Amino acid sequence: MKGDKNSVIKKLWKGFLYTSLCGIVLLAGGFVALTIYMHISPQMNVDDLANIARSQDRTTKLYYMEYTDINSQSGMARELESEALYADENREWVKYKNIPKELVNAFVAIEDHRFFSHSGVDIKRTVGAIIGYVTGRSSYGGSTITQQLIKNVTHDDSYSVGRKIREILRAYKLDKLLTKEEIMELYLNTIYLSNKSYGVGSAADTYFDKDLSDLTLTECASLACIPQSPSKWDPISNPENNKTRRNLVLNRMLELGMITEEEYLDATSTELVLASETSHEQSNNRIYSWYTESVINESINL
Repeated sequence: MKGDKNSVIKKLWKGFLYTSLCGIVLLAGGFVALTIYMHISPQMNVDDLANIARSQDRTTKLYYMEYTDINSQSGMARELESEALYADENREWVKYKNIPKELVNAFVAIEDHRFFSHSGVDIKRTVGAIIGYVTGRSSYGGSTITQQLIKNVTHDDSYSVGRKIREILRAYKLDKLLTKEEIMELYLNTIYLSNKSYGVGSAADTYFDKDLSDLTLTECASLACIPQSPSKWDPISNPENNKTRRNLVLNRMLELGMITEEEYLDATSTELVLASETSHEQSNNRIYSWYTESVINESINL
């Protein structure tokens, strides 16, 4: 009986190895075939990709002229900061130099901790994801921030090996043609952070009624934990979920040496203070001034 049992185990193990090997060979073959295809077919224009991402700033700003000399019509254009117009997808584009380092580190820690050292694709994570996919232990994951950016901008997110290979090749190319800072800027300005907020700039305003540069470490961590599952980690709808995951973000930052033990303890013990419900209602049901209404009507009639 024992011999029969061992024989069955050996057969199962051989079957498992054979299936895994076949899967890996198929994936490798598909990768090679697609690589050849990508090289002989028109290449992806990375400049177009970047322009598509930048064009997604859906916020319209209004300006008025402050004249120093009415006769010569000289003066300075000044922004009406409280009168921005938003579409259904709120965005506020923020340059990389104006994004807090703590916020960048928070996203890197939880999403792609080797972002600044890999070439657009994290080989270790990709191999682990392939093994998980072949063995059926997990869905195909392992996407880097660069890969996520490509998926967000192209909306090419079908569940297939071919799509994943295409994404990997594009990520390699994008990493060669853009700096890490440029990629991070595009990523942080295009990710969806729930509540109609696209990009960290609009999210800072939506959740905390703050400029991005004024965010605390706790607030940075709370935003970094949202993209994986926006509705699940939304700090307004699911505050406890957000707290659990943002503490995970802070713990990863501590492990990676991005923050000190003191900063970690302070951030995890600080309660997250969200913008008031009145502020959210005003944002969603905005009443514009007579000046803004006049600009809207005049633009419609052009």
